[in-house]
Amino acid sequence: SVCLAVLYMFLILIFTSESNIIMQALIRVVMFIAIAGVITFLSIRRKRAVQELRENAETFRRLFEDSTDPILLLDREGFVDCNAASVVILGYTSKNEVLNKKPWEISPEHQPDGRKSSEKVKELIDLAMSEGHQRFEWVHLKSNGAQFIVDVMLTTIVIRGTQFLYVVWRDITEQKEAEEK
Repeated sequence: SVCLAVLYMFLILIFTSESNIIMQALIRVVMFIAIAGVITFLSIRRKRAVQELRENAETFRRLFEDSTDPILLLDREGFVDCNAASVVILGYTSKNEVLNKKPWEISPEHQPDGRKSSEKVKELIDLAMSEGHQRFEWVHLKSNGAQFIVDVMLTTIVIRGTQFLYVVWRDITEQKEAEEK
């Protein structure tokens, strides 16, 4: 656009006599068309960028929703989102039954090491928040009270300026039972 403005000024300086009024009008029309072309180009580019953002958001939403591993988002107040695999593994019928629960509310009172789930999970959350990630084994409870063991990976992520934990569970119950035999 700076080049166009310089060209416009140059052409005006060349054709400033009264006999060139038609030429000056023509130059103005050409400059208007050039500026309109630049604006159109920028508008098309913006639309493409917006479309790419929408497609990226949909891709990541699908990765979250369609994963066969339970994936949850956790903040200091509890679970704020989860995928269908989380609902299934916990034995609930809807996502709403999981949301706002705290990790210790879907855990036995004590973990296998004897520590209270509520105390241990707060410590692990604090570690993940400060170090960026944390991996550990955890016993959870299904809605019917049955226990299952998961390998948990907590990863700190920031969404719209707010820190969350991206939580991935891998059910290792069968593996642990086989090791005990």
